[in-house]
Amino acid sequence: MKYAQGEVSLEFKELLKAKLGEAKTEAQLDAVLNDIHDAALECRNDPNGLRAAVKLLKG
Repeated sequence: MKYAQGEVSLEFKELLKAKLGEAKTEAQLDAVLNDIHDAALECRNDPNGLRAAVKLLKG
């Protein structure tokens, strides 16, 4: 493994995979990409970082 990954990182990746796998149309893909964008901003702006992004994706 090139980078050490914690439990939160792995959970984040699984959530992204699941959301991308659910997108069957262009509109659904756009919605998923918007969710990923929001999660990235949440990760950057929140002191809890990736944990905050995971919480946003779950909600």
